Amino acid sequence: MSTIQELFVRLKAHEPKRGHVLRCYCLNGVKFNEAHGWYRVPVDIGEYLRTVHQTADDATSPLAFDVCSEGEALELDAREQEEKERRSATRATTTEPRARASVEPRRAERKDEPRRESRPEPKVERGETKVEPKKD
Repeated sequence: MSTIQELFVRLKAHEPKRGHVLRCYCLNGVKFNEAHGWYRVPVDIGEYLRTVHQTADDATSPLAFDVCSEGEALELDAREQEEKERRSATRATTTEPRARASVEPRRAERKDEPRRESRPEPKVERGETKVEPKKD
């Protein structure tokens, strides 16, 4: 269990559309990676990370870290997992198979069968030419 002397922090997931562009952040030799998940840090470091923004020079950019207690971190993970499952279930039920354009079922081509041409070429008799030369 965590004590009041510790906070849990994690770098927010990389989502450029929301302005979350950081994938890692270094502070005092400690590298915070977004793929790692939650880090247990002292309160003073947690309070500093609570003020860090995605873009260093822009105070209006989104915050870079989620900072909370252990209970809040577990609750946040559970809520995100529920939302992820709900989204994937909704996506799976709303997709319908596409209607086929042709009514006849397609016959699978075999390798030993010759392929049929879609348009037969006109047969040319001996002596005939397809293009006639221009007469000036």
